[in-house]
Amino acid sequence: MTSARKLIESTYFIIFLNLLALIFWNFHVTVFSYIIYLLLFIIIVIVKANRIVLTTIILVSIINFRVVQSPDYINVYINNTKIFIPLTIIALMFAAYDFYKRKKVIVYKNEIFYGLIAILIASLLSSINATNATLLLIIIGILQTLAYVLIFFYVLNIKDENSQNYLAKSILILGVTIALQLIIHYQKIGLIGAHDINWGISNSISMFYLALIPVGMYLYFLNQKRFYILLINGFFFLMMLFMLSRGSYFTTIILLIPFFITSLLIVKSKKQYLLHLMLASIICLSVGAVILWKFDLFSVIIEYFKTISLDGSGRKEIYLYGLSLFKEYPLFGAGAYSGAYYLRQAGLEVSTYHNYLIHALASTGIIGFAAFLYYLITVFKNLISRNVFNICLLFSVLALVIQGLVDNSFFSPIFSVYLALLLPLVNKKAKNIVLVNRVD
Repeated sequence: MTSARKLIESTYFIIFLNLLALIFWNFHVTVFSYIIYLLLFIIIVIVKANRIVLTTIILVSIINFRVVQSPDYINVYINNTKIFIPLTIIALMFAAYDFYKRKKVIVYKNEIFYGLIAILIASLLSSINATNATLLLIIIGILQTLAYVLIFFYVLNIKDENSQNYLAKSILILGVTIALQLIIHYQKIGLIGAHDINWGISNSISMFYLALIPVGMYLYFLNQKRFYILLINGFFFLMMLFMLSRGSYFTTIILLIPFFITSLLIVKSKKQYLLHLMLASIICLSVGAVILWKFDLFSVIIEYFKTISLDGSGRKEIYLYGLSLFKEYPLFGAGAYSGAYYLRQAGLEVSTYHNYLIHALASTGIIGFAAFLYYLITVFKNLISRNVFNICLLFSVLALVIQGLVDNSFFSPIFSVYLALLLPLVNKKAKNIVLVNRVD
């Protein structure tokens, strides 16, 4: 059992889980993948491995997530709910058993955690305005928010002094897996095709890379001998650029110089850092230029930039409709996750409002908007410090804050789960209750 535990806690197991995710994604066996993840969770508990390994399972499950594109999306939601609720109940039962068996100190007081609970309460209150058409969607929205709360709470209670390094490593490998997904996708449809890999399209993929890069850089900041980490993050940046996302470009323009200046203050050897940056930039730009030349993509990119306009994305119509819903349901909103119904009824083929502020107002009203602002304030309050990990995660959150003004960020399952995994690791003020002072 000891050898099995060591293997599960190793980098090899992170790679194994990502390869599994890649296989499951490629063969479109989403439901089967979650059953396997549940079994692996049970095995981790049985062999008494470090529970932080579970964060990798949750991370790879993100890239198995499938966005509903079918016109008959309500039935798709119903079928998914029938499958995932039993799996979730089983997982919660094992998690509860794990807490009881380990009898560790339970951490319960955390400002960010309170912010998430406030959002959950606002989601519950939004059900006041449920209709027959939106009730199921609102229930799904509430259950999703509850899942984020439970993930945050669980990570808050299983973290240790190595959790930041482990999760940063897992995120770095996840970024590589996403790149492999894109390569496989391009082999099937060609580089000029849509950047749609089911769990995300160009905007969400590019935003995910922008969020991953600062956390991935944390490992380089810890040890500047790891040039390969800087190089990998350089390729992530290249992939982000290749997504042709206006929101990501705008976010990059705002954050690139502040992150560069901050990183100069963090690193021990500025000379080595600048040398590594120059070398990584030359390698990444050369690879990018070869790809553009070989597949004749220069004309495609030039044409893309020619078509860029402030009103060409259709966002204005979405925002105005979201604000109209807020005026109709000002206090509690039209209902958590109800945008998937209302936006389609308005003839808009989207499921979110592509702006977290309007999303909060339209879905959960003034109550939900206040809850979200409280959550966001507590996040920044905890992240602004001299701790290197906190600083890296701060830039990750800033990327979601900025691009989320034109895309779906904080109310997306992808980024909500991502934050629920990482934010517990920056907990600075927590009160402990000792139930039984005994560990495995």
